[in-house]
Amino acid sequence: MYQYKSVRAKNNLIVILLAYILLYPVFEDLGIRWSVRFLLFLCLAMLDICVGKYVRVPLRMSRIVICYIIFASVILLSFFLQPSRRDVEIVSYMLVLVFCLLFVLFANSSYEQIRKYSRILVLIAIILACYVIFSHFFRNIYIGMILPRLPEDIRVYNNWLLNQGYGVPVGGSIVYADYVMCTAGLGIFSSLAFRQDKKAILRKIALLALFLIAMYLEGRRGELLCFMIALLLVFAGSMYKASTFSKSKKLIVLILAVIACLFILLILLRSGSNSRLAITLQELSAQESNTDISTGRFNRWKLAIQWFKESPVFGMGWGQYGYRYMGKTDIVTTYINFKYAHNDYLNVLCEMGVVGAAILYGVLLFIFVQTIRQGMRLIKLSKSKEEAYPYVIVNSFCFGAQVFWAVLGIIDPVLYKEQFLCYYALIVICLKMVEQYYKETVKSCEVLGNKATATRILNYDMPIEF
Repeated sequence: MYQYKSVRAKNNLIVILLAYILLYPVFEDLGIRWSVRFLLFLCLAMLDICVGKYVRVPLRMSRIVICYIIFASVILLSFFLQPSRRDVEIVSYMLVLVFCLLFVLFANSSYEQIRKYSRILVLIAIILACYVIFSHFFRNIYIGMILPRLPEDIRVYNNWLLNQGYGVPVGGSIVYADYVMCTAGLGIFSSLAFRQDKKAILRKIALLALFLIAMYLEGRRGELLCFMIALLLVFAGSMYKASTFSKSKKLIVLILAVIACLFILLILLRSGSNSRLAITLQELSAQESNTDISTGRFNRWKLAIQWFKESPVFGMGWGQYGYRYMGKTDIVTTYINFKYAHNDYLNVLCEMGVVGAAILYGVLLFIFVQTIRQGMRLIKLSKSKEEAYPYVIVNSFCFGAQVFWAVLGIIDPVLYKEQFLCYYALIVICLKMVEQYYKETVKSCEVLGNKATATRILNYDMPIEF
Protein backbone atom coordinates (compact mmCIF):
# COMPACT_ATOMS: atom_id res chain seq x y z
CA MET A 1 0.00 0.00 0.00
CA TYR A 2 1.11 3.51 -0.73
CA GLN A 3 1.28 6.12 1.99
CA TYR A 4 -0.16 9.43 0.83
CA LYS A 5 1.09 12.67 2.25
CA SER A 6 -1.70 14.79 3.65
CA VAL A 7 -1.31 18.10 1.84
CA ARG A 8 -3.80 20.88 2.31
CA ALA A 9 -5.36 22.15 -0.89
CA LYS A 10 -4.55 25.76 -1.63
CA ASN A 11 -8.09 26.51 -2.80
CA ASN A 12 -11.36 24.77 -3.62
CA LEU A 13 -11.84 25.86 -7.23
CA ILE A 14 -11.62 22.31 -8.56
CA VAL A 15 -14.42 21.33 -6.17
CA ILE A 16 -16.62 24.16 -7.46
CA LEU A 17 -15.88 23.16 -11.06
CA LEU A 18 -16.74 19.53 -10.34
CA ALA A 19 -19.98 20.61 -8.65
CA TYR A 20 -20.86 22.68 -11.72
CA ILE A 21 -20.36 19.61 -13.94
CA LEU A 22 -22.27 17.17 -11.73
CA LEU A 23 -25.21 19.47 -10.91
CA TYR A 24 -25.77 20.35 -14.56
CA PRO A 25 -28.67 17.86 -15.05
CA VAL A 26 -30.33 18.93 -11.82
CA PHE A 27 -30.58 22.52 -13.01
CA GLU A 28 -31.73 21.39 -16.46
CA ASP A 29 -34.49 19.10 -15.19
CA LEU A 30 -35.68 21.74 -12.73
CA GLY A 31 -35.90 24.27 -15.54
CA ILE A 32 -33.41 26.69 -13.94
CA ARG A 33 -31.96 29.04 -16.54
CA TRP A 34 -28.29 28.81 -17.46
CA SER A 35 -27.67 32.40 -16.39
CA VAL A 36 -28.78 31.62 -12.82
CA ARG A 37 -26.50 28.61 -12.38
CA PHE A 38 -23.64 30.41 -14.11
CA LEU A 39 -23.87 33.42 -11.79
CA LEU A 40 -24.22 31.16 -8.76
CA PHE A 41 -21.02 29.24 -9.43
CA LEU A 42 -19.18 32.34 -10.61
CA CYS A 43 -19.93 34.00 -7.27
CA LEU A 44 -18.71 30.89 -5.43
CA ALA A 45 -15.50 30.89 -7.46
CA MET A 46 -14.84 34.59 -6.91
CA LEU A 47 -15.53 34.18 -3.21
CA ASP A 48 -13.03 31.34 -2.99
CA ILE A 49 -10.42 33.35 -4.91
CA CYS A 50 -10.89 36.51 -2.82
CA VAL A 51 -11.21 34.85 0.59
CA GLY A 52 -8.80 31.97 0.04
CA LYS A 53 -5.72 32.34 2.17
CA TYR A 54 -3.35 30.74 -0.33
CA VAL A 55 -4.55 32.31 -3.56
CA ARG A 56 -2.21 34.62 -5.44
CA VAL A 57 -1.96 35.95 -8.96
CA PRO A 58 -0.35 33.18 -11.08
CA LEU A 59 2.65 35.15 -12.35
CA ARG A 60 4.57 31.96 -13.09
CA MET A 61 2.77 29.71 -15.54
CA SER A 62 3.65 26.39 -17.09
CA ARG A 63 3.45 25.90 -20.81
CA ILE A 64 0.30 23.81 -20.39
CA VAL A 65 -1.52 26.73 -18.77
CA ILE A 66 -0.18 29.14 -21.39
CA CYS A 67 -1.51 26.82 -24.10
CA TYR A 68 -4.93 26.79 -22.47
CA ILE A 69 -4.91 30.60 -22.39
CA ILE A 70 -4.10 30.61 -26.12
CA PHE A 71 -6.87 28.06 -26.73
CA ALA A 72 -9.45 30.25 -24.98
CA SER A 73 -8.13 33.46 -26.55
CA VAL A 74 -8.36 32.13 -30.11
CA ILE A 75 -12.01 31.16 -29.63
CA LEU A 76 -12.85 34.50 -28.02
CA LEU A 77 -11.09 36.45 -30.79
CA SER A 78 -12.94 34.45 -33.42
CA PHE A 79 -16.19 35.34 -31.66
CA PHE A 80 -15.47 39.08 -31.35
CA LEU A 81 -13.51 39.86 -34.51
CA GLN A 82 -15.50 37.91 -37.08
CA PRO A 83 -19.19 37.95 -38.11
CA SER A 84 -20.06 35.23 -35.61
CA ARG A 85 -23.39 34.15 -34.24
CA ARG A 86 -24.61 36.18 -31.27
CA ASP A 87 -27.50 34.05 -30.02
CA VAL A 88 -27.97 32.92 -26.42
CA GLU A 89 -26.31 29.56 -27.02
CA ILE A 90 -23.07 31.09 -28.30
CA VAL A 91 -22.98 33.87 -25.67
CA SER A 92 -23.44 31.35 -22.86
CA TYR A 93 -20.67 29.22 -24.37
CA MET A 94 -18.26 32.17 -24.34
CA LEU A 95 -19.13 33.02 -20.75
CA VAL A 96 -18.49 29.43 -19.66
CA LEU A 97 -15.16 29.56 -21.54
CA VAL A 98 -14.12 32.62 -19.52
CA PHE A 99 -15.41 30.86 -16.41
CA CYS A 100 -13.19 27.83 -17.10
CA LEU A 101 -10.21 30.04 -17.91
CA LEU A 102 -10.57 31.61 -14.48
CA PHE A 103 -10.48 28.16 -12.89
CA VAL A 104 -7.41 27.06 -14.83
CA LEU A 105 -5.50 30.21 -13.88
CA PHE A 106 -6.25 30.21 -10.16
CA ALA A 107 -6.97 26.57 -9.24
CA ASN A 108 -4.25 25.05 -7.13
CA SER A 109 -5.18 21.59 -5.91
CA SER A 110 -3.46 18.79 -4.05
CA TYR A 111 -3.56 15.09 -4.84
CA GLU A 112 -5.49 14.40 -1.65
CA GLN A 113 -8.19 16.79 -2.78
CA ILE A 114 -8.46 15.24 -6.24
CA ARG A 115 -8.49 11.74 -4.76
CA LYS A 116 -11.20 12.66 -2.27
CA TYR A 117 -13.61 14.28 -4.70
CA SER A 118 -13.01 11.74 -7.45
CA ARG A 119 -14.88 9.33 -5.20
CA ILE A 120 -17.90 11.61 -5.39
CA LEU A 121 -17.60 11.56 -9.18
CA VAL A 122 -17.55 7.75 -9.15
CA LEU A 123 -20.56 7.67 -6.81
CA ILE A 124 -22.55 9.96 -9.13
CA ALA A 125 -21.54 7.80 -12.09
CA ILE A 126 -22.81 4.69 -10.28
CA ILE A 127 -26.11 6.38 -9.50
CA LEU A 128 -26.52 7.50 -13.11
CA ALA A 129 -25.68 4.02 -14.42
CA CYS A 130 -28.20 2.37 -12.11
CA TYR A 131 -30.80 4.99 -13.05
CA VAL A 132 -30.27 4.39 -16.78
CA ILE A 133 -30.44 0.60 -16.41
CA PHE A 134 -33.49 0.69 -14.12
CA SER A 135 -35.34 3.14 -16.36
CA HIS A 136 -34.60 1.00 -19.40
CA PHE A 137 -36.07 -2.19 -17.97
CA PHE A 138 -38.89 -0.38 -16.16
CA ARG A 139 -39.62 2.30 -18.73
CA ASN A 140 -43.29 2.52 -17.79
CA ILE A 141 -42.30 3.79 -14.34
CA TYR A 142 -40.16 6.52 -15.92
CA ILE A 143 -42.89 7.50 -18.39
CA GLY A 144 -45.63 7.48 -15.77
CA MET A 145 -43.88 9.00 -12.75
CA ILE A 146 -40.79 10.99 -13.80
CA LEU A 147 -41.46 12.27 -17.32
CA PRO A 148 -44.67 14.20 -16.45
CA ARG A 149 -42.84 16.17 -13.73
CA LEU A 150 -40.21 17.60 -16.07
CA PRO A 151 -40.49 21.03 -17.75
CA GLU A 152 -42.59 20.91 -20.90
CA ASP A 153 -39.78 21.47 -23.43
CA ILE A 154 -37.58 18.81 -21.82
CA ARG A 155 -40.54 16.45 -21.50
CA VAL A 156 -41.35 16.69 -25.20
CA TYR A 157 -37.70 16.28 -26.19
CA ASN A 158 -37.19 13.28 -23.89
CA ASN A 159 -40.30 11.63 -25.26
CA TRP A 160 -38.98 12.11 -28.81
CA LEU A 161 -35.64 10.53 -27.83
CA LEU A 162 -37.38 7.52 -26.31
CA ASN A 163 -39.39 7.02 -29.50
CA GLN A 164 -36.14 7.07 -31.47
CA GLY A 165 -34.86 4.13 -29.43
CA TYR A 166 -32.41 6.01 -27.21
CA GLY A 167 -32.09 5.40 -23.50
CA VAL A 168 -33.49 7.60 -20.77
CA PRO A 169 -32.16 11.18 -21.03
CA VAL A 170 -30.55 12.79 -18.00
CA GLY A 171 -30.70 16.57 -17.69
CA GLY A 172 -32.42 16.85 -21.06
CA SER A 173 -29.48 15.09 -22.75
CA ILE A 174 -28.56 11.54 -23.74
CA VAL A 175 -24.83 12.25 -23.51
CA TYR A 176 -24.51 13.75 -20.02
CA ALA A 177 -24.60 10.40 -18.21
CA ASP A 178 -22.13 8.95 -20.74
CA TYR A 179 -19.67 11.79 -20.11
CA VAL A 180 -19.77 11.26 -16.35
CA MET A 181 -19.46 7.47 -16.64
CA CYS A 182 -16.58 7.76 -19.13
CA THR A 183 -14.71 10.16 -16.86
CA ALA A 184 -15.19 7.95 -13.80
CA GLY A 185 -14.40 4.81 -15.79
CA LEU A 186 -11.12 6.20 -17.10
CA GLY A 187 -10.05 7.06 -13.56
CA ILE A 188 -10.90 3.55 -12.34
CA PHE A 189 -9.17 1.85 -15.26
CA SER A 190 -6.04 3.99 -14.85
CA SER A 191 -5.72 2.81 -11.26
CA LEU A 192 -6.11 -0.79 -12.45
CA ALA A 193 -3.52 -0.43 -15.20
CA PHE A 194 -0.76 1.26 -13.18
CA ARG A 195 -1.07 0.15 -9.57
CA GLN A 196 0.81 -2.89 -8.35
CA ASP A 197 -1.45 -3.56 -5.37
CA LYS A 198 -4.49 -5.76 -5.91
CA LYS A 199 -6.92 -3.87 -3.70
CA ALA A 200 -10.58 -3.89 -4.73
CA ILE A 201 -9.87 -5.25 -8.21
CA LEU A 202 -13.16 -7.14 -8.49
CA ARG A 203 -15.11 -4.08 -7.39
CA LYS A 204 -13.43 -1.93 -10.04
CA ILE A 205 -14.04 -4.53 -12.75
CA ALA A 206 -17.71 -4.63 -11.74
CA LEU A 207 -17.96 -0.84 -11.95
CA LEU A 208 -16.42 -0.78 -15.43
CA ALA A 209 -18.87 -3.46 -16.57
CA LEU A 210 -21.74 -1.47 -15.05
CA PHE A 211 -20.71 1.69 -16.92
CA LEU A 212 -20.36 -0.19 -20.23
CA ILE A 213 -23.81 -1.74 -19.88
CA ALA A 214 -25.41 1.60 -19.01
CA MET A 215 -23.69 3.36 -21.92
CA TYR A 216 -24.86 0.67 -24.30
CA LEU A 217 -28.44 0.99 -23.08
CA GLU A 218 -28.28 4.76 -23.58
CA GLY A 219 -27.95 4.06 -27.29
CA ARG A 220 -25.03 6.39 -28.06
CA ARG A 221 -22.65 4.32 -30.16
CA GLY A 222 -20.08 7.09 -30.58
CA GLU A 223 -19.39 7.69 -26.89
CA LEU A 224 -19.20 3.95 -26.23
CA LEU A 225 -16.72 3.38 -29.06
CA CYS A 226 -14.54 6.33 -28.03
CA PHE A 227 -14.54 5.13 -24.42
CA MET A 228 -13.30 1.70 -25.52
CA ILE A 229 -10.56 3.28 -27.65
CA ALA A 230 -9.44 5.45 -24.71
CA LEU A 231 -9.29 2.37 -22.44
CA LEU A 232 -7.17 0.48 -24.97
CA LEU A 233 -4.71 3.37 -25.34
CA VAL A 234 -4.43 3.79 -21.57
CA PHE A 235 -3.65 0.09 -21.36
CA ALA A 236 -1.06 0.48 -24.13
CA GLY A 237 0.46 3.38 -22.19
CA SER A 238 0.77 1.19 -19.11
CA MET A 239 3.02 -1.14 -21.11
CA TYR A 240 5.72 1.54 -21.18
CA LYS A 241 8.68 0.24 -19.17
CA ALA A 242 6.57 -2.87 -18.59
CA SER A 243 9.25 -4.58 -16.51
CA THR A 244 8.10 -2.49 -13.55
CA PHE A 245 4.58 -3.90 -13.86
CA SER A 246 5.34 -7.35 -15.26
CA LYS A 247 3.56 -9.15 -12.41
CA SER A 248 0.29 -7.38 -13.06
CA LYS A 249 0.16 -7.44 -16.87
CA LYS A 250 -1.45 -10.86 -17.16
CA LEU A 251 -4.06 -9.74 -14.68
CA ILE A 252 -4.76 -6.58 -16.67
CA VAL A 253 -5.15 -8.59 -19.88
CA LEU A 254 -7.56 -10.89 -18.05
CA ILE A 255 -9.55 -7.89 -16.86
CA LEU A 256 -9.83 -6.60 -20.42
CA ALA A 257 -10.93 -10.02 -21.63
CA VAL A 258 -13.61 -10.29 -18.94
CA ILE A 259 -14.96 -6.83 -19.77
CA ALA A 260 -14.98 -7.63 -23.49
CA CYS A 261 -16.80 -10.92 -22.88
CA LEU A 262 -19.42 -9.23 -20.72
CA PHE A 263 -19.95 -6.58 -23.36
CA ILE A 264 -20.28 -9.11 -26.22
CA LEU A 265 -22.60 -11.27 -24.13
CA LEU A 266 -24.80 -8.27 -23.44
CA ILE A 267 -25.11 -7.51 -27.15
CA LEU A 268 -25.99 -11.12 -27.96
CA LEU A 269 -28.60 -11.34 -25.24
CA ARG A 270 -30.09 -7.92 -25.94
CA SER A 271 -33.60 -8.16 -27.34
CA GLY A 272 -36.35 -5.74 -28.23
CA SER A 273 -37.08 -3.77 -31.37
CA ASN A 274 -37.17 -0.40 -29.65
CA SER A 275 -33.44 -0.05 -29.10
CA ARG A 276 -31.48 2.52 -31.07
CA LEU A 277 -29.14 -0.16 -32.40
CA ALA A 278 -32.05 -2.38 -33.47
CA ILE A 279 -33.76 0.51 -35.28
CA THR A 280 -30.56 1.38 -37.13
CA LEU A 281 -29.98 -2.23 -38.16
CA GLN A 282 -33.55 -2.55 -39.40
CA GLU A 283 -33.19 0.59 -41.51
CA LEU A 284 -29.89 -0.52 -43.01
CA SER A 285 -31.15 -4.03 -43.77
CA ALA A 286 -34.29 -2.83 -45.56
CA GLN A 287 -34.09 -3.70 -49.26
CA GLU A 288 -35.19 -0.30 -50.50
CA SER A 289 -33.59 1.69 -47.73
CA ASN A 290 -31.31 4.61 -48.57
CA THR A 291 -30.36 5.08 -44.94
CA ASP A 292 -27.05 6.85 -44.39
CA ILE A 293 -25.13 5.02 -41.68
CA SER A 294 -23.54 8.36 -40.74
CA THR A 295 -27.04 9.77 -40.01
CA GLY A 296 -26.41 12.74 -42.27
CA ARG A 297 -22.86 13.50 -41.17
CA PHE A 298 -21.25 12.83 -44.55
CA ASN A 299 -23.38 15.50 -46.21
CA ARG A 300 -22.55 18.01 -43.48
CA TRP A 301 -18.85 17.26 -43.83
CA LYS A 302 -19.03 17.91 -47.56
CA LEU A 303 -20.69 21.27 -46.93
CA ALA A 304 -18.03 22.17 -44.34
CA ILE A 305 -15.27 21.45 -46.87
CA GLN A 306 -17.11 23.40 -49.56
CA TRP A 307 -17.55 26.48 -47.33
CA PHE A 308 -13.98 26.23 -46.11
CA LYS A 309 -12.82 26.67 -49.71
CA GLU A 310 -14.76 29.94 -49.89
CA SER A 311 -12.81 31.46 -46.98
CA PRO A 312 -9.79 29.24 -46.30
CA VAL A 313 -7.56 31.65 -44.38
CA PHE A 314 -9.70 33.05 -41.54
CA GLY A 315 -12.97 31.18 -42.00
CA MET A 316 -16.51 32.53 -42.02
CA GLY A 317 -16.93 33.20 -38.28
CA TRP A 318 -17.70 31.23 -35.14
CA GLY A 319 -21.10 29.53 -35.34
CA GLN A 320 -21.81 30.60 -38.93
CA TYR A 321 -21.93 27.01 -40.19
CA GLY A 322 -25.32 26.49 -38.55
CA TYR A 323 -26.84 29.62 -40.06
CA ARG A 324 -25.75 28.69 -43.57
CA TYR A 325 -26.74 25.05 -43.19
CA MET A 326 -30.24 25.88 -41.98
CA GLY A 327 -30.62 28.26 -44.90
CA LYS A 328 -29.85 25.46 -47.37
CA THR A 329 -32.29 22.89 -45.94
CA ASP A 330 -36.04 22.68 -45.62
CA ILE A 331 -35.97 20.35 -42.60
CA VAL A 332 -38.64 21.23 -40.07
CA THR A 333 -37.59 18.88 -37.25
CA THR A 334 -36.26 20.92 -34.32
CA TYR A 335 -34.90 18.09 -32.19
CA ILE A 336 -31.86 17.29 -34.36
CA ASN A 337 -28.93 19.67 -33.99
CA PHE A 338 -28.22 21.10 -37.45
CA LYS A 339 -26.00 23.93 -36.19
CA TYR A 340 -22.76 21.96 -36.46
CA ALA A 341 -21.00 19.69 -38.93
CA HIS A 342 -20.72 16.91 -36.32
CA ASN A 343 -16.98 16.91 -36.89
CA ASP A 344 -15.04 19.38 -34.76
CA TYR A 345 -12.04 19.47 -37.05
CA LEU A 346 -13.99 20.30 -40.20
CA ASN A 347 -16.30 22.63 -38.30
CA VAL A 348 -13.39 24.65 -36.88
CA LEU A 349 -11.62 24.66 -40.23
CA CYS A 350 -14.76 26.02 -41.88
CA GLU A 351 -15.45 28.71 -39.26
CA MET A 352 -11.92 29.71 -38.24
CA GLY A 353 -9.91 28.95 -41.36
CA VAL A 354 -6.43 27.50 -41.56
CA VAL A 355 -4.95 30.12 -39.24
CA GLY A 356 -7.45 29.67 -36.41
CA ALA A 357 -7.63 25.88 -36.73
CA ALA A 358 -3.83 25.54 -36.77
CA ILE A 359 -3.43 27.60 -33.60
CA LEU A 360 -6.38 26.01 -31.80
CA TYR A 361 -5.48 22.40 -32.46
CA GLY A 362 -1.78 23.13 -32.29
CA VAL A 363 -2.02 24.09 -28.61
CA LEU A 364 -4.32 21.13 -27.87
CA LEU A 365 -1.82 18.81 -29.54
CA PHE A 366 1.00 20.37 -27.53
CA ILE A 367 -0.86 19.72 -24.27
CA PHE A 368 -1.47 16.11 -25.37
CA VAL A 369 2.22 15.58 -26.19
CA GLN A 370 3.25 17.16 -22.88
CA THR A 371 0.89 14.75 -21.10
CA ILE A 372 2.64 11.77 -22.74
CA ARG A 373 6.13 13.09 -21.94
CA GLN A 374 5.12 13.85 -18.38
CA GLY A 375 3.74 10.34 -17.99
CA MET A 376 7.00 8.78 -19.19
CA ARG A 377 9.01 10.87 -16.73
CA LEU A 378 6.71 9.96 -13.87
CA ILE A 379 6.95 6.23 -14.63
CA LYS A 380 10.74 6.49 -14.52
CA LEU A 381 10.51 8.46 -11.30
CA SER A 382 8.18 5.90 -9.72
CA LYS A 383 10.90 3.24 -9.90
CA SER A 384 12.85 5.12 -7.24
CA LYS A 385 10.00 6.90 -5.48
CA GLU A 386 6.83 4.92 -4.77
CA GLU A 387 4.79 7.97 -3.87
CA ALA A 388 4.90 8.96 -7.56
CA TYR A 389 2.46 6.15 -8.47
CA PRO A 390 -0.69 8.16 -7.64
CA TYR A 391 0.52 10.94 -9.92
CA VAL A 392 1.14 8.40 -12.68
CA ILE A 393 -2.51 7.39 -12.32
CA VAL A 394 -3.76 10.98 -12.49
CA ASN A 395 -1.60 11.68 -15.55
CA SER A 396 -2.87 8.48 -17.19
CA PHE A 397 -6.45 9.60 -16.57
CA CYS A 398 -5.68 12.94 -18.24
CA PHE A 399 -4.19 11.09 -21.21
CA GLY A 400 -7.23 8.83 -21.58
CA ALA A 401 -9.67 11.72 -21.22
CA GLN A 402 -7.92 13.68 -23.97
CA VAL A 403 -8.04 10.64 -26.24
CA PHE A 404 -11.76 10.23 -25.56
CA TRP A 405 -12.62 13.83 -26.44
CA ALA A 406 -10.28 13.94 -29.45
CA VAL A 407 -11.76 10.81 -31.04
CA LEU A 408 -15.33 11.82 -30.17
CA GLY A 409 -14.72 15.14 -31.93
CA ILE A 410 -14.56 13.26 -35.24
CA ILE A 411 -18.25 12.34 -35.09
CA ASP A 412 -19.77 14.81 -32.65
CA PRO A 413 -19.51 18.60 -32.03
CA VAL A 414 -17.95 18.25 -28.56
CA LEU A 415 -15.80 21.39 -28.86
CA TYR A 416 -18.97 23.46 -29.13
CA LYS A 417 -20.46 22.09 -25.89
CA GLU A 418 -20.18 23.82 -22.53
CA GLN A 419 -19.64 20.47 -20.86
CA PHE A 420 -16.48 19.86 -22.87
CA LEU A 421 -15.03 23.18 -21.69
CA CYS A 422 -15.60 22.17 -18.07
CA TYR A 423 -14.16 18.67 -18.48
CA TYR A 424 -11.12 19.96 -20.35
CA ALA A 425 -10.50 22.60 -17.67
CA LEU A 426 -10.62 19.77 -15.14
CA ILE A 427 -7.99 17.89 -17.15
CA VAL A 428 -5.67 20.92 -17.29
CA ILE A 429 -6.02 21.52 -13.54
CA CYS A 430 -5.02 17.89 -12.86
CA LEU A 431 -2.05 18.23 -15.20
CA LYS A 432 -0.98 21.37 -13.33
CA MET A 433 -1.00 19.46 -10.07
CA VAL A 434 1.02 16.55 -11.50
CA GLU A 435 3.50 18.91 -13.13
CA GLN A 436 4.01 20.83 -9.90
CA TYR A 437 4.71 17.60 -8.02
CA TYR A 438 7.36 16.56 -10.53
CA LYS A 439 9.06 19.94 -10.45
CA GLU A 440 9.17 20.01 -6.67
CA THR A 441 10.52 16.44 -6.57
CA VAL A 442 13.31 17.15 -9.03
CA LYS A 443 14.22 20.41 -7.34
CA SER A 444 14.55 18.65 -4.01
CA CYS A 445 17.16 16.34 -5.62
CA GLU A 446 15.89 13.42 -3.53
CA VAL A 447 16.05 11.10 -6.52
CA LEU A 448 18.78 12.63 -8.68
CA GLY A 449 21.07 13.66 -5.87
CA ASN A 450 22.71 16.38 -7.90
CA LYS A 451 21.46 19.95 -8.02
CA ALA A 452 23.15 20.78 -11.34
CA THR A 453 21.58 17.73 -13.00
CA ALA A 454 18.18 18.56 -11.54
CA THR A 455 18.38 22.11 -12.86
CA ARG A 456 19.38 20.89 -16.31
CA ILE A 457 16.48 18.44 -16.48
CA LEU A 458 14.01 21.06 -15.33
CA ASN A 459 15.20 23.51 -17.98
CA TYR A 460 15.08 20.87 -20.71
CA ASP A 461 12.01 18.81 -19.89
CA MET A 462 9.82 21.03 -17.76
CA PRO A 463 8.24 24.42 -18.49
CA ILE A 464 10.47 27.33 -17.48
CA GLU A 465 8.82 29.74 -15.07
CA PHE A 466 9.35 33.43 -15.60
